[in-house]
Amino acid sequence: MADVVYWQSARRWTPPPLATLPRRVDAAVLGAGLTGLAAALYMSTAGLSVVVLERGRVGDGASGRSGGQVLTGLSPSYGDLAAAWGADARSLWAEGAAAVEDVAKLVEHHHIECDWHRGGHLAVAAGATQWRALAADAERLAADGMGVEVLDASETAHRLGWASYLGSVLDPRSATVNPYRLTTGLAQVAVRAGAAIVEQAPGAVERSPGGFRVRAGGVAIAAEQVVVATNAYLPTTLPHLRGRVQRVTSHMLATAPLPPAVADRLLRGRPALYEESARAAHLQKTPDGRLVFGSRLPAAAAHLGSGPALAAVLHDLIPDPLVNSLPIDSAWSGPIGHTQAGLPTLGQTPSGIRWVGAYNGHGVALAVRLGTAMGRWVATGERPVWPPGHIGAAASAPSP
Repeated sequence: MADVVYWQSARRWTPPPLATLPRRVDAAVLGAGLTGLAAALYMSTAGLSVVVLERGRVGDGASGRSGGQVLTGLSPSYGDLAAAWGADARSLWAEGAAAVEDVAKLVEHHHIECDWHRGGHLAVAAGATQWRALAADAERLAADGMGVEVLDASETAHRLGWASYLGSVLDPRSATVNPYRLTTGLAQVAVRAGAAIVEQAPGAVERSPGGFRVRAGGVAIAAEQVVVATNAYLPTTLPHLRGRVQRVTSHMLATAPLPPAVADRLLRGRPALYEESARAAHLQKTPDGRLVFGSRLPAAAAHLGSGPALAAVLHDLIPDPLVNSLPIDSAWSGPIGHTQAGLPTLGQTPSGIRWVGAYNGHGVALAVRLGTAMGRWVATGERPVWPPGHIGAAASAPSP
């Protein structure tokens, strides 16, 4: 099956053409995903001249290819965060929850049509050991006022529409979205605020007197500030990040629409689903009744192609013959950024280039929040506040 992204099938978006490419700007942004566009929107609104350079097309990267889950929290468990960060764990987790609110406000304020739906998310565990760890984490979260609820096996089966799990943890603040429409909608908002977006324009950065020179094709743009927001491709522009940002392939599929009777009983209320397991399965039901599913694939299955291999995992996840007989309408894959600590990386090189990315599977929410924080840093000098030593820490890196 060809690499066809379901989210992009209804419509494509192209930025309005520029009469001339700006030759001097206050800030240049590399990457037109959610991160770079959120940064561009903040800076443009603050009165800065901004150009966004995208090596492909807007929304073609992870921002427009994800599972569309807008999740609270972070990739590490709450217990692992507490072990690593101590008292900072609560504020870190709260950033994940605040990030969901940032997306909700963005969608509402700018009237972005992206199938935003606040159905919460259900975290489930594949086995007894994982379930005990998940339930213990939920107890810690509830004690710290995070608003999660533990559901038993019966209630979990009722909400999912099938019985496979010992229980689940519900966080009602999470949401689902069409990530491509969210990304292109944000791009439209940024353009209206004054940002220029240029597609098919990979950027290379050089230091120059008074700032930077960003080369896009045969054109050089002078920029006082540069933001690199290329997520899994951060090390391509900033080689010192090769040891900190790993590129991991995410695989997705979308089924044909479910029969109405089946759609009504699966994922009641349309929550997002995430399975705590080695396969890291995640699932949402779209407004038109499709299942959009993603999972890690073992190397032995990758040669089969993501569509058939993912379908086998989906059929194992949902033991329903009607689901198993559904045609797979589209399947796709793409790289996402990971770090060893499971947290995003954000910082500044000695020459002044700022970067942010690697969201470890929580990119829809965190990209908007941290992209905005990056734009604020450039526009006002207000540095993002995160625990020292990882996020927000200045990099010890050679100047480009």
